[in-house]
Amino acid sequence: MTKPSDFSPAEALEVSTSSDAKQSRGTRWMLRIAGAGVLLVGWLVISLQDIGQLALVVNTIVFLVMALYAFTAAAALRSDAVKEERKLRLRLLVHNMELESISMRDELTKLFNRRYLFERLERELQTAEGFQRPLAFIAIELKPVNHVNHTYGYAVGDQLLVAFGQLLMDTTRATDIPARMTGNKFGVILPDTSKRGAYTLIERLVRSIATTPLMEDAGLEPAIVASFGMSGYPWGSDTIDAIVQQAESEIAAQSVPDNEQGPAMDIPKVSRRPGQNDFKPKVHQT
Repeated sequence: MTKPSDFSPAEALEVSTSSDAKQSRGTRWMLRIAGAGVLLVGWLVISLQDIGQLALVVNTIVFLVMALYAFTAAAALRSDAVKEERKLRLRLLVHNMELESISMRDELTKLFNRRYLFERLERELQTAEGFQRPLAFIAIELKPVNHVNHTYGYAVGDQLLVAFGQLLMDTTRATDIPARMTGNKFGVILPDTSKRGAYTLIERLVRSIATTPLMEDAGLEPAIVASFGMSGYPWGSDTIDAIVQQAESEIAAQSVPDNEQGPAMDIPKVSRRPGQNDFKPKVHQT
């Protein structure tokens, strides 16, 4: 599943910007030159009086060894400092990514939440309009979750929602964005997907719901009904609110009498009873 992010880990792991890096290199070279100058002055002060004597050679060797050790130690310390800074930045990056994930995920199902769904739908709609590509949105309503909560308890209702969320993640494509909108309502954004493509995904979801056990304990498998609605760009509407409302209105239209206005396309509506593993979706006829 897509894990959107507006920042690059490579950027977060940079030690510094290009201008800071140039300034840092200049400072390091100045310190190296100053250090070499101090050693040279020290050598001259101590060794000039020993010109022509063996002590001059000994002092020179000692100063060279000291200089080599000083520069090697400084390089090692700087390398350790850079590694430690990168570790700190990596931990900060991981922490920020965790916070980002928490802020855009539904706590129960781990799907994307409503806020992120609308933010992402707006970005995808802008992309679709800019590049003249299709965009689809599927609304899903799972029933009767409230009845499950009152009959089996809220723990079983939560298990049902978690299992359904996992089914959405397993059935949708890697480029799709499944989300939990409210208690028993879900939505899926399908970038670069036509109306026919959205209907194909609905059919695949219907088959998965009809054949996949949602509860580990078969005795707790409740009777559920999943209703679907879809909309998109350019065949549906050109605003995110209108797209979502149109998809939700198709769900609502599935409960109206056949002689009233229904959805523009036959939308599968799967009904599953406890112990049922055969594929018998109910289809609203327009």
